Amino acid sequence: MPGEIMFTGYGNCYRLDALELAAEHVRNTQHWTYKTIQHFRSILANPEFPCLFGRKAVASETCHILFARAEQLADDIAQGLADYVRTITPIPLKQRIGSPLVVFLETASEYTLAEQQALAWKVLQGCTRATRILGRRRCRPTLTTRAGRSATPACRCSST
Repeated sequence: MPGEIMFTGYGNCYRLDALELAAEHVRNTQHWTYKTIQHFRSILANPEFPCLFGRKAVASETCHILFARAEQLADDIAQGLADYVRTITPIPLKQRIGSPLVVFLETASEYTLAEQQALAWKVLQGCTRATRILGRRRCRPTLTTRAGRSATPACRCSST
């Protein structure tokens, strides 16, 4: 699209309250990253959403977010995880629960929910393998939905 502003924040870990620092994110309201954050905020603003820690982190804007391009998932996620770990390392371990990392993966619009879930699991398995190889962090993948059933992955990584 002519005149479209390109989003350059892929692979960068942003705290939710600082996302607006990525000026192109705010100016391009039609970009998938902007629409995704708006949708994410609306879901977690619902008092019926079952994850109290997630709702609190979004309300206080202390969660961290990472966007990964479909064609560079591994690179974007590796860069973003390293950035996230550097950011939260000074935070006392017991307080880190208030600073979760939420990763948004770019997928083809024709992907079904099952295909998106399969991709997310593949990415989480890669995260787990990589952290075992590196031996620096533990990655405990979980997969939950608002109804408590398996669906959307979340990766909780912490320094060991």
